[in-house]
Amino acid sequence: MTSKFSASITVDASHRNKAVFESINVDNRHYPENPTKTTMSLSHVITIKMQSDQISHLRAGLNSLLRLILASSDSIESAAGASSPDGKKRTA
Repeated sequence: MTSKFSASITVDASHRNKAVFESINVDNRHYPENPTKTTMSLSHVITIKMQSDQISHLRAGLNSLLRLILASSDSIESAAGASSPDGKKRTA
């Protein structure tokens, strides 16, 4: 697939990288009708590459994925009772 539009995102969720990766990758694997081609990998950071023939599909896919990453990270942090890096509890 040669796509007209592509994006690459690197996410560093600190000690939550593996858990965030596993939660977003499940969504990616179980969405075969996705109009974008999305690949993800995990090393010390999460790397996401997305391609699409239509920029609107790419934008929608990126927005959805970024919201899912934030929700996953916040849920893990909330469940663990963690504080933000400045030591204060985060509020929505």
